[in-house]
Amino acid sequence: MRITSALSYFVALGIAATPAHAQEPETSEDQRFTSMVRNVCQRLSIAARDDVSTIARDIEDAMLAHNGWDRSTENYRLKFSQFFNENSTKFICSNDSHLFNEQHLFQRTIILKAYTPVLINFLLADENEYPIDVNVITTNFKGEQETVLDFVDAILRSSNADLNFNVDEIRELREVLIIHYNAKHASQIE
Repeated sequence: MRITSALSYFVALGIAATPAHAQEPETSEDQRFTSMVRNVCQRLSIAARDDVSTIARDIEDAMLAHNGWDRSTENYRLKFSQFFNENSTKFICSNDSHLFNEQHLFQRTIILKAYTPVLINFLLADENEYPIDVNVITTNFKGEQETVLDFVDAILRSSNADLNFNVDEIRELREVLIIHYNAKHASQIE
């Protein structure tokens, strides 16, 4: 499926997301973080078009480098998870390409069909090794709050989900989110 048809599909579903955070002036550290997130999101978009086989490692490399860590850093996976969780609301992919609204890295990964290498095989591969908090709330373009679980459920409720996704893989992702990461709907989070 082409990305432009994916955009039409998600606009029709009403599940393209926008961030739930207010814009404030950025410090140099904020700019550095924003640059890292932009780099991760751009790598994700390029990989979705070309080859997703190295995207998980590319994302991990970018976040490790941002923090001055590498894979030899003691407990780097736990530190990585803590960094991600502390900043999870700021992992927003912009609409630089004008194909998608701003949306959380989780949702962008799903739209670009990189959920197996990035989410299932990397970020959500082991809840003990990578204790990632998946209950980040964003606001979609309809103004409704949603989590990645809401996003996945909207895909599964769609009458033509099987035309745009491997529905079995989306169901597997949903199961991983709920069973291993205690995923909740936005309405269930205080």
